[in-house]
Amino acid sequence: MEDKQLKTLNIGWIPSFLGLEPLRVELINYLRDSVNIYPGTPMQISKLLQDGSIDIAPVASVNLLQNYQMSFPAGLVCSDYSVGAYIGFASEGLSYVEKMKERISFLRVICQGLNIEQVSEFKKTASSILESSDQLLPLKPELPPLLKLQGNCCESVVALAKLFYRLMFGKVAFDSWMSQSAVEDKKFDMILLSGKEALLRRKEFIRVIDLGHFWYSLTDLPFVPAVWQVKNLGAVSPLWKKKIIDVCELTQSKMHIDSSNYVPTSLDLLNGSLESEFATYCKGLRYKFDSKDIKGLMLFLALVRPFIKSSIDEVAITKMLILKDSTVDTTL
Repeated sequence: MEDKQLKTLNIGWIPSFLGLEPLRVELINYLRDSVNIYPGTPMQISKLLQDGSIDIAPVASVNLLQNYQMSFPAGLVCSDYSVGAYIGFASEGLSYVEKMKERISFLRVICQGLNIEQVSEFKKTASSILESSDQLLPLKPELPPLLKLQGNCCESVVALAKLFYRLMFGKVAFDSWMSQSAVEDKKFDMILLSGKEALLRRKEFIRVIDLGHFWYSLTDLPFVPAVWQVKNLGAVSPLWKKKIIDVCELTQSKMHIDSSNYVPTSLDLLNGSLESEFATYCKGLRYKFDSKDIKGLMLFLALVRPFIKSSIDEVAITKMLILKDSTVDTTL
């Protein structure tokens, strides 16, 4: 009887979020005619959410700093190397790689001293990390390299790349880079790639730094690039939330055993190694959050908040965690 009272749910979907492809497949398999799935770019899905054309969507977690609220504790959780995004180095940028790895090691020591996994005051912790990084001599302060940001990357991955640059080269270099990053005719030393492009183009680069490993090295916490979000908390009924969470749990269990049924048709898999890479990528993903995931999400939002151009609604962050684990303080 309950099911008959459910209206059809309109879900927005961003195909470039490669890690969510298995979930899309299972949502269609298990919810069938009960849902309509509308694909689009991040900007298109954001507009559909804003005007009410769709009810809910798994979109970039950084959107929680702007317009939307977390509907329930689920989305995309990546552990260690499973973010599927990296900084690729052109030959001009190779000289930085070893120095960056050494700096990441120093930053890890700083974060370990802050006891990251036990923190509850995320704003204070984020400030300590940024301030401590400024105590280290920036890499190449006289001529910092340029990082090219791809327009089709997830906004959360772009924010993570900005954090990477800020911690590697310092605030002065970061501000200078941001003022040049949109210039098309610049010669870039590094490039950000994620999702499908990250799988297809990885071998083009002599060296790469995996952003997932960078984040995990610093924090020992999962990275949460996407969250199920709504414009208004009442937009989706509790029964629908339960149904989606059930599919999230089922999918993550199935794909950890065998992800071969989830390989996106958009991937050119003439080379069998890509299918293997996709399977490895999927094994590091989850769709339902636990308290450690929430901590990773909150610390990430606190660290990248200075890079978000739109005005930030601080109240929205507290509302977002209305279903939070009781041990997590929402102070940003």
